[in-house]
Amino acid sequence: MYSTTSPQVDLSRCTHCGLCVLACPCDAVTLKEWGPFFACSTACTTAHDCCCLCEDVCPTGAITWAFEIVSLEGMIITPEEERNGAKIHLPG
Repeated sequence: MYSTTSPQVDLSRCTHCGLCVLACPCDAVTLKEWGPFFACSTACTTAHDCCCLCEDVCPTGAITWAFEIVSLEGMIITPEEERNGAKIHLPG
């Protein structure tokens, strides 16, 4: 599972074009006088649900999402475990 809280914005690169606002399907971005403001909900900030369109459409690369791995538990089976008859249980 991946997680993040909100994108990083390099305000020195932001041109206030507003493309991030137009691209966001969940209306989580508003443009303030200093640059984009992200009011991301929990649903918007997981790798499964976040589309990252704001990052994709930014012409200057001012917006970047930094996802981190928060859990790999139960997703990796070593060859030794397979030989010992371990069963693979994948979430979902």
